[in-house]
Amino acid sequence: AATAVADSKLELSFGARRVFLVLGSAGGAPRPVRVLLDGQPVPARYAGRDVRDGVAAVSAQRLYRLVELPAAERRLLTLEFAPGVSGYAFTFG
Repeated sequence: AATAVADSKLELSFGARRVFLVLGSAGGAPRPVRVLLDGQPVPARYAGRDVRDGVAAVSAQRLYRLVELPAAERRLLTLEFAPGVSGYAFTFG
């Protein structure tokens, strides 16, 4: 696992239709993760089930659905983490 501190960010170039990440939050307290696609907040039409207005509210440790594109594409995903959010494993679909 990697746990965020102040100003933590991750950039990932991916080629897939869907992006998932196992995330958790220290003590289970809800913490935000900002989700950007190609440098902009992920549009609602491409946001995964766990993203609202470009933000995933992370609490319990589980698989979070971050991006759902209509077809597999090469894109840049940027995640901006609140301190205390832990990331464990990406999966793609």
